[in-house]
Amino acid sequence: MLKKKKKNEIPQEVEELIPWHNMEIKEVYKELQTDEKGLFENDVVSRLERYGPNKLTISDRFKVIKMVINQFTSFLVILLIIAGTISLIIGLVGAGEEGGTSEIIDAIAIFTIVIINAIIGFVQDYRSNQALAKLKEYFEQEVVVLREGKEKIVHSAELVPGDIVRLEVGDKIPADCRLTIANNFKVDEASLTGESSSVTKNTELVPEEARIHDKKNMIFSGTTCVYGRGEAIVAATGMSTEMGRIAELTQVKEELTPLQQALDKLGKVLGIIILVLCAIVMIIDWAILGERFLESFETAVALAISAVPEGLPAAIVITLAIGVSKMAKKKTIVSKLPAVETLGSVDYICSDKTGTLTRNEMTVKEIWTIDGLYQVGGSGYLLDGDFVKDGKKVDPMTIPSLKSVLQTSYHCNNSAVLREDDRINIKGDPTEAALLVVAEKAGFSKEMLLKMEHEIFFDSDRKRMTTIHDDNGKKYAFMKGSPPVVITRCNYAIEKGKEAKMTKDLEGEIMKSNLALAEKALRVLAVAYRELPKDYDKTKENEIEDDMIFLGLTGMIDPARPEVKGAIEECRMAGITTVMITGDQEPTAVAVAKEIGIVESDEDLVVSGEVFATMTNEELQEKIEGIKVYSRMSPKDKYRVVEILQELDHVVAVTGDGVNDAPALKKADIGVAMGITGTDVSKEVAAMVITDDAFNTIVSAVEEGRNIFENMKKFIRYLLSCNFDEIFAVLIIYAAFQELPFLPLQILFLNLLTDALPALSLSFDPYDASLMQRPPRGKKSSFVRDMYAFASFAGLIALIASLGIFLVGYLGIGDRVIADWAAANSLTLDAEQLHDAKVAYSQTLAFVATLSFELWFVFIARNDNATSFLKSHPFKNKYLIGAVVLSWIFLLGVIYIPPFQAVFTGFKPDDGFAYYLVGWADWGIILGFTLGLCILFEMFRYALRTERMAKFATFVGMH
Repeated sequence: MLKKKKKNEIPQEVEELIPWHNMEIKEVYKELQTDEKGLFENDVVSRLERYGPNKLTISDRFKVIKMVINQFTSFLVILLIIAGTISLIIGLVGAGEEGGTSEIIDAIAIFTIVIINAIIGFVQDYRSNQALAKLKEYFEQEVVVLREGKEKIVHSAELVPGDIVRLEVGDKIPADCRLTIANNFKVDEASLTGESSSVTKNTELVPEEARIHDKKNMIFSGTTCVYGRGEAIVAATGMSTEMGRIAELTQVKEELTPLQQALDKLGKVLGIIILVLCAIVMIIDWAILGERFLESFETAVALAISAVPEGLPAAIVITLAIGVSKMAKKKTIVSKLPAVETLGSVDYICSDKTGTLTRNEMTVKEIWTIDGLYQVGGSGYLLDGDFVKDGKKVDPMTIPSLKSVLQTSYHCNNSAVLREDDRINIKGDPTEAALLVVAEKAGFSKEMLLKMEHEIFFDSDRKRMTTIHDDNGKKYAFMKGSPPVVITRCNYAIEKGKEAKMTKDLEGEIMKSNLALAEKALRVLAVAYRELPKDYDKTKENEIEDDMIFLGLTGMIDPARPEVKGAIEECRMAGITTVMITGDQEPTAVAVAKEIGIVESDEDLVVSGEVFATMTNEELQEKIEGIKVYSRMSPKDKYRVVEILQELDHVVAVTGDGVNDAPALKKADIGVAMGITGTDVSKEVAAMVITDDAFNTIVSAVEEGRNIFENMKKFIRYLLSCNFDEIFAVLIIYAAFQELPFLPLQILFLNLLTDALPALSLSFDPYDASLMQRPPRGKKSSFVRDMYAFASFAGLIALIASLGIFLVGYLGIGDRVIADWAAANSLTLDAEQLHDAKVAYSQTLAFVATLSFELWFVFIARNDNATSFLKSHPFKNKYLIGAVVLSWIFLLGVIYIPPFQAVFTGFKPDDGFAYYLVGWADWGIILGFTLGLCILFEMFRYALRTERMAKFATFVGMH
């Protein structure tokens, strides 16, 4: 009877401190207080208390309340909230008085915009922070364990260090474990290391300094058994596993995008401007002129509202959402709205190799026999592709030596390629699937498949696999494996269709050809066969695999996607550097990198994960911009590459599909997950998902990102210009005449109309092909700062329009117009009534003139100073034309439709005068004046494009 063991006394840190891969199995048992019969139940209970369940226990840093609050932390949004709150308070205080209603309407409009912006932002944030939940789901499963000497099925969460687990084909590894038994045990570690081929595991000791790729006696949580059977001791669970460490890295705090940083600065600048101007107005009105404090405060608020671009946050969110819709049509799904804009800033793309730059479909490209070398066309698991020798197409079924290679490859095989409609799935090892496909290309089919009687499994010691088949009573053994190993089992070789004695010279020729294929980064397998006696003994495997006949070599690779080379060249022209980060071996990575143009010269550095791990941050900062290929990289290494590049002020996009890629995807400025091969974890943590897994789709997304950013620059430039105009007009006219040039509702109408229709329509401006010939903007460059000079000068020109027209009414024709109207209607107005009517008339003229100027000016603001109005195809954007026409209709409506006149002009319909506003003479003055100023502004910009003036423009920030 088994005795109960003492309560577990091993230290809690043991999982992280002990190099299990460098310990004998009996030492592992001793250290973990267990043996080959497994733990006792009381041990399990105590260890669960000490270590906790085998789950990802990550602090929930993305709580719903926090996400809601985050939507209101932008300085620009805070500015809007303050303006709306003050406006609401003033409106409620003066609810029974004239003007109180307008402040309440202002407040409602502002809060509506803020809430819409928050809702859109919250939905995007909530969707993009589900990675931890997906990562937790990745762990959960049923596991076969050995406890108290008996097999038992438990939930993976109940595993503890010291448990013995039993695994077979298809099982997901539930924790980090040290293997004790490995029967032809192969694991797919692509989700953890990125390595495209399955890894053969064993129980042999590994050097203590070995990296994760080389720990052949360890199996890791989240990977999958694809071949054989095994038994292992659980060494680490939950957050102490390699997968747990990845989960911790995914919690990296997201950096603000360049746009968010620029808008935050804009909000602060506007806030300072508003506070200063409001203080000036308050001092003039209250302290100097002696007006009541509340009235002075209301005037200052009117100024604040004119300065705040109420619709800017919502306009940006809507523009980004429009960009998301456009990109979805180009096979790109964006989960984080700011990613759309950030794409335009990307200057580094760190791409995974397998599945992104390559097809993730092993393909036989060359077959060598003693009779010659054959190239195989096609790519992936499709059956297209010809066999070619010396430039001429051949029929492989008519060439005995080539046919024999294909026949052996077809039979010594446990894989299956399943073709359903447009989808192709493989079952088994990708290498075997490649051999199966090349045989099917030649004409082999399931009907030609001989019955398998026996299999001698592949393992890391034998480095070969043999299957035995029956052909109408005849027995054949088919072998494939490592060329040096297979050759040692061969006494003969097929040459010109006949058996020839294997000689030293022939062996040398075969190994020379093997090396030539390997230098092309092809994975090389040798194939051989023999006929067996009918009464062969299955137990005598060494005899079965002896006296074989060598047939040839097959060279295969995961081929590059055909469109990638052109896409990388397009990136280079756009100032974007593409680098490869892969878990694969260096020769394979370099060969693919050279083929697609990532590596072009000897100056392009290649670094292995082993070397990378020894480099200091200082060394990396010096050399990293010259490194083009990183091989055998771990998740932590990939994360570090992104971190160093960002420290050098690069905007980095990272591609990935496995769980191992999640930290780097989260850390990157743009994380790009693969839609087909990507895990749920990688898709949830990434900012965008490309649905076809193709690199050129990323380049298309960058193009769209640049276009969206350019269009956003246009409407931000336009909105800043409009707001500067209103700020200057309110400040100057009030300082000079103690009158506001616009009614509060006129200011709100101006802001909302320009923020909505014309500004948003600029986001539909057509794509400019020259965008991908320009270098990306730097991370530190502030496009908003660069616009201040433009917006200030444009605001000054617009000020001349609004100020000039206001003065025409206030100091010029206003008195005469009002007097003529009163006389014509037999009305007598006292001085106060005459003044009020003149102010209302002047405000209306200024309101119409300002909006008119802004509707003309939108066609100028859509171009930078380098392009003239006429060369910019001003009428190409049909949405802009429609928006301007609709805005004119709205303007005419609020001027001439009676219900709106009382609100927007200050005149009541029964005054009679409102029907006169605005007359033909007024329109002549307004249109002539505003159009003339637009022409003047365009002439000034033309002057800036001359060589001498260009230097001045650069100096002041307008070029």
